[in-house]
Amino acid sequence: MPTLVRRDQLVAANALNALNDNLGRIAGPAVGGLLLAFGGFTDVVILDATTYVVAALLIRFIRTGSGTGSQGRTDLSARPNSPEQRRASPLLCGPDSWRTQWQAGLRYVRASAVVTVVLAIAATALLGDAIFSSLLAPFVAETLSSGAAVLGLFLTIRGIGGVLGGMLASLASRWISPAKMIGWSTLTLGALLMAIATVPTVPVALVRAAFLGVFVLCWLANQQTLLQTNVANHYLGRTHGILETATAVTLILGSILAGTLANRLGVSTLLCLASGLYATAGITALFYLRKIRPAPTTSSPETRHR
Repeated sequence: MPTLVRRDQLVAANALNALNDNLGRIAGPAVGGLLLAFGGFTDVVILDATTYVVAALLIRFIRTGSGTGSQGRTDLSARPNSPEQRRASPLLCGPDSWRTQWQAGLRYVRASAVVTVVLAIAATALLGDAIFSSLLAPFVAETLSSGAAVLGLFLTIRGIGGVLGGMLASLASRWISPAKMIGWSTLTLGALLMAIATVPTVPVALVRAAFLGVFVLCWLANQQTLLQTNVANHYLGRTHGILETATAVTLILGSILAGTLANRLGVSTLLCLASGLYATAGITALFYLRKIRPAPTTSSPETRHR
């Protein structure tokens, strides 16, 4: 994305990209259900495979190199020419390149205060999100005394909120910095989740679901942008790999915590804990990201050392 749009367009581009994802999640089940009912499962599989083929063909039309998302950023399609770039390219390294690249990515993350804080914020908020996601079905069934219809409605409304959040994040990027948007979005998510846990009624939960979708998308789109604008081009993939690893670990940890402690502490108590994690992430973003100056993105830690 940073090679496709200008730096000041990154939030809008990331928000629209996430908006497309939410639209697909809303429309996909409906289209699949209709096709299954009138055509059969084979037609569903054919359509699904076709969408991947179309996506692959569309990717061929993408031309990178016109964007300026990060200082010192270069065309992703360009072959590395300098020794530093060749060492940073996993395609041109030896059989142990995965370990070398992973270690280089970790060193790069540690060298950047902004990236380190963003990843810590993401891990904290995602842990809260994992706990909430794991307990949503038990919360609807036990606390709200409702069934699958309310759960499905909750998820649908949250998806619609995500669509609205994509448009809101795109507009708000003109006036609010990504750091502030991350802080206020995760802080608001904590407040919304606390309201759901402490006022356990179906109307309150459904109304809050729409706002959850809005602020989750605002948080994620701006988090993506902050990484894109503070990480050098040839380290961006590894940084996102570290983020995805942290995401997977927090999902596992959140699911274990939810499953282990739900019977002891209660679902509402754990939702309050998840709310606190969101709030902690928001406060951290508001107080620390605004004080940290972005690390240079024109060179790697190894280059700066030399």
